[in-house]
Amino acid sequence: AIKKLKLYKLPRVSSSGIYQAISGLPNLEELHCSVPVNSAMLRSIVDSRIFRRLQNINLVITNGYPHDYEEMLSRYFVDVYCTNHHLKPRWCFIKAEGRRRQVAHLPVIETKRQP
Repeated sequence: AIKKLKLYKLPRVSSSGIYQAISGLPNLEELHCSVPVNSAMLRSIVDSRIFRRLQNINLVITNGYPHDYEEMLSRYFVDVYCTNHHLKPRWCFIKAEGRRRQVAHLPVIETKRQP
């Protein structure tokens, strides 16, 4: 069973193609992917019951802001580091380690409308 997977320099591969390829790897513990993927794939990976053993991820995301991903990934992983990609400022580099046993539910902050 494959536990560690590194994907580098894969031209013309879509996020959905990568997800389809790795979805057959339920024992995956580490995923390192330098191929840019979209945020939907990231959510699919961390929310999926297929990847319960996933402990470490390194991904390049093509949209969004680092703080958005830090908040979301902190529910699933103990250590999360997100920053702008060094070559393309609209991209984010994500590194997350230490899967939580249970998903941490963040408090919902409600805002009151002013009359």
